[in-house]
Amino acid sequence: MNTLRVLAAFVALLALGAPASAADLEPEIEKQALRLVELLEGMASIVKTAGTDCDKMGVDLGSWVEVNGEEIRALSRRMSTLSEEQNSALELKFKARVEVALEGFMAAGQCAANPKVSAALQAIGPESGGATEPQPLDETPLSDEIKAKAERVVVLMESLGQTITAAKGDCDVLGDTLSTFLDKKGQELDALIAEMEALSPQASEALDREFNDRIMQAVSKFEGLGKCIDNPKVEAAMKKLPM
Repeated sequence: MNTLRVLAAFVALLALGAPASAADLEPEIEKQALRLVELLEGMASIVKTAGTDCDKMGVDLGSWVEVNGEEIRALSRRMSTLSEEQNSALELKFKARVEVALEGFMAAGQCAANPKVSAALQAIGPESGGATEPQPLDETPLSDEIKAKAERVVVLMESLGQTITAAKGDCDVLGDTLSTFLDKKGQELDALIAEMEALSPQASEALDREFNDRIMQAVSKFEGLGKCIDNPKVEAAMKKLPM
């Protein structure tokens, strides 16, 4: 489902704040990290400006990706190759700015079902080749098996959102309960999402139409992860996320 791919992008962005242990940074690495933070802030500004106007958000994000997409993908790939010590040093320098940017960026979740927003968000992923035009839809019926698996994904995402909300901002509690949830359900969620992502664009869009409202309600609860991203227990739990 396209909405799940968007959610995966959110999770990947959240992981930028994960801490490790301090280390000295080469000037070039620090420069690249600063540029990535600036790009995230730029995206967050677009999302904030658009508010609930999903069409405007999609158009503006699409234009932004055309100009900056390759750069943010390259920088994201570069950051993913750094050591834990280097990532920790970057976290110490930029954590506050990344958290503010991600808080604003998470608001894009309410528009994830918009085809242009979905295409733009997917295009920022490190493995993406860039923005693509939304695929034409057909009315091919979905099998009962696919619907049942999609329903199970949604139920698990709702449970995950409830787990985050139930912690009530207590980061240690969130880390413990999130870890327990993923120990029990992580592999199942991973396998189901892989199956959903292997579906045709038409099937994905059909599932989005059927389940989008519930997924978006679950995604809205994920904002509680942001302020706890530097908690060691939450960091350890997030490494178990399948997306």
